[in-house]
Amino acid sequence: MSIQERINILISNLNISKAEFERRVGWGTSAASRVSENCSYERFEPIKAAFPKVNLDWLLKGDEKSNVNKHVNNIF
Repeated sequence: MSIQERINILISNLNISKAEFERRVGWGTSAASRVSENCSYERFEPIKAAFPKVNLDWLLKGDEKSNVNKHVNNIF
């Protein structure tokens, strides 16, 4: 699973639009759609600031063996 797919899962679990997600994390328009596998950890720190319960290690690296829901549930 790619970072882009994990961001889409996160946004879906937050029940917000991509535009709202980008606004909350301080990214520009369509930034969530342009995230690549080569992004640095610092690029994702605004996500952690906006949604403290998000597991950035899962978001960046993924873990195919883990339950996706445990990484994105109870975000608020």
